[in-house]
Amino acid sequence: DEALVREAEEDEFTAKADRIVNLKGNIDKVKSHLSAVRARHVKAENAMKERLERDKERLMSEGINPYEIFRREALKKQQDSTHSAAEGRLREGREVLARRMAAEEHTHNKDEQKRRRALAERLSQRAAAGGLNKDQQNAKYIRHKTIAGNETLDPTSRLQHIFPSKLTLIKTPKIGMGMAPPAGSAGVIPLDNLT
Repeated sequence: DEALVREAEEDEFTAKADRIVNLKGNIDKVKSHLSAVRARHVKAENAMKERLERDKERLMSEGINPYEIFRREALKKQQDSTHSAAEGRLREGREVLARRMAAEEHTHNKDEQKRRRALAERLSQRAAAGGLNKDQQNAKYIRHKTIAGNETLDPTSRLQHIFPSKLTLIKTPKIGMGMAPPAGSAGVIPLDNLT
């Protein structure tokens, strides 16, 4: 047991030491990278200063005010950066607007599809139930108007030459013209009794 504990402690110590060595190596790499970047930056700055000094000497030897030229260059550089920043903002605004319009169009299309589906569903329900509903309403009307409460005027299709006035209370064109037989007008309810 003691040997296992000692071995585990040694393994843990070795792993910890390896982590510390790796960390120190990483720190050294980062430091060297930063110093190299700093050295490049300093070198670029020194080269820029030397170039400015050479340009200044050359411009002064030509009789031109170097500060005026440098100021123009600085203003032009500033304008270019401002212009490019404005273009970037404008481009970004266009992209945002395009994304927003695409999202709105997508939402509109989805809403339009939902509306069309709902309309198609309503129409299909109306078509499916419409004929049945109409048939049921017609049958109810005929049952209400027939004397015996039949759904059809001739359910057996055996009757020959039968006038609707013989089976229903519906007035025919002959009633009121003096052409309807008294048996046909007997079942008709006069309008005076309806009020």
